[in-house]
Amino acid sequence: ALALMPPVIIMDEPTTALDVIVERNILFKVLELRKKLGFTILFITHDLNLLLEFADRLAVMLKGQVIETGDVAQIGSGGHHAYTKKLIGALPSAGGKRKKDLLPQPRSLNFGERPLLEVQSLNKDFVLSGFLHPKLLHAVKDVSFEVFPGEIVGLVGESGSGKSTIARLIARLIPPTSGAIRLDGVNILKSERTTASLEYRQKVQMIFQDPFGSLNSVHTVFHHLARPLIRHRLVPKSDLYKYIIDILENVGLSPGALFADKFPHEMSGGERQRVAIARVLSLQPDIIVADEPTSMLDVSIRLDILKILANLRIKKNVAILFITHDLASARYLADRIIVLQKGSQVEHGYSEALIQSPQHIYTKQLIAAASPGWLSSKISDHK
Repeated sequence: ALALMPPVIIMDEPTTALDVIVERNILFKVLELRKKLGFTILFITHDLNLLLEFADRLAVMLKGQVIETGDVAQIGSGGHHAYTKKLIGALPSAGGKRKKDLLPQPRSLNFGERPLLEVQSLNKDFVLSGFLHPKLLHAVKDVSFEVFPGEIVGLVGESGSGKSTIARLIARLIPPTSGAIRLDGVNILKSERTTASLEYRQKVQMIFQDPFGSLNSVHTVFHHLARPLIRHRLVPKSDLYKYIIDILENVGLSPGALFADKFPHEMSGGERQRVAIARVLSLQPDIIVADEPTSMLDVSIRLDILKILANLRIKKNVAILFITHDLASARYLADRIIVLQKGSQVEHGYSEALIQSPQHIYTKQLIAAASPGWLSSKISDHK
């Protein structure tokens, strides 16, 4: 983009899929180049936290219209429009004092003594190249943790830390190199060596990152929800329609009958992700593996999805493995957080204790990069 030395650069969601440390490093370099070369940036993003750190002026859009413009101080203080105030109010932070009542919380963090899911010494290697002398990528290295019924455990780390690989291993989408995965005390890698049983598929469900790619564009919402229900024989066909309508309305898609007849392209990203959650919820799983379920959504919709997940575990006692590079979301949703770096666990603990008193240097870097004031801190470090 800089090769022709343009006076204006349009950056359309350039950091959406990046972890917070890589994102901040890229933006810092872009801002350095702007200062050196003098170009103007039009930065388009759904991450308001990001813009509040480095933008000179902000424009807030809603349904195709600019509803408010102003400098960073004005917008950051809440602005004037109700939607702007909603956006600012929905901003969680990985650092500082914890906001109260942002998400529903369980009455107790005592989830019993018997874990629902046990991951023990899990390893996964990928062959990169070479037939006689293959090179291996050690994506997951000796990872162990437990998830109890009704508990939410956050798996946090940068891109390439092994988070999504662990999700795919638990969902039995790929085989591990070594280790054990126990569900209700049974090592399913021994009891179901070649492929996961239908029962395991029903008990362990997965929400994928991309709400635009996880649904088939040629089928209606009703088809997406009906197919797994018929496959697992959980609901009689005579009750199928009413069951699906109820599930859709439980995740905030009302009226359910209207959304049941829609196709994916007729819905927003947030609505599609709610459909994905409804599809998972319809099978009444014991544990949900949520792989970056909010990374492609704007901040207000992101909070709505987190509230759905928080309510799910309270009402249904379903366990959730919440995989994310968004440390702020993990802080407010998860009971415990496990920090991954380059495929290995580097730290774990209760969410707020880990945020307030991180021990590992990498955890400290994650928190600093996700906290307000990261840009000024980085500038100070480079002086």
